[in-house]
Amino acid sequence: MSRLRILAAFVFGVVALSYAGIWTYYTQQEAGAFLGITPAYDGWARNMEVTGVVPGSGADRAGLRPGDRITAVNGQPLVTDAPFHDNVSRGRPDDVVRFTVLRKGESRPIEVAATLGSAPDRSPARTAAQRVAILPLNWYPVPAVLLALTVLFLRVHDRNAWMLALLFAGLGTGPAETMESLLPSALRGFVLAYSVLFSGMAPAMFYGLLARFPVSSPSTAGFRGSGPP
Repeated sequence: MSRLRILAAFVFGVVALSYAGIWTYYTQQEAGAFLGITPAYDGWARNMEVTGVVPGSGADRAGLRPGDRITAVNGQPLVTDAPFHDNVSRGRPDDVVRFTVLRKGESRPIEVAATLGSAPDRSPARTAAQRVAILPLNWYPVPAVLLALTVLFLRVHDRNAWMLALLFAGLGTGPAETMESLLPSALRGFVLAYSVLFSGMAPAMFYGLLARFPVSSPSTAGFRGSGPP
């Protein structure tokens, strides 16, 4: 049992640190290319509606219009929105992207080829002091996970240590949608699954830890305490 808990702690540590590193890196990244549409993906219809087009953008010059429905990107059907993100959000300026489009008034799908432009710089101007001050906000999931794992490996048999580790592992699980478009396809499923799981467990872990540590609250008097240290 002891070896099994140590193995479980090791696997948990690898997974939690991997997510923290991915989250920290990709939440600070921005798209390198710009198409110029406001997309709305419909998972039931498996297409992406163009709800807005930026004047003068690559999409505008290519002839994309509000109300168009994109069904494929570079020949890849939009079973999910991954082909759009892989070819547009993670594309590069001057890449030519082909869209298969359903348009009102057209009896058959049409093909539209758009050239990606450079992404506008949306990062706010900061002084050197502001950049230093914001570093802890950008990197906090990594030290949080390291602290939790330190406690966990020192007290691997203690339930409170496991609760603390699970709680801290969920600290960096903000909305994964904000970075989903920039993630490689190989990481997208892992990040979304981790985010949904740990963000969902966070309230229960938070309550459980506070209700049991350092001593059990009266409301949990019927439960047994933590295991041996």
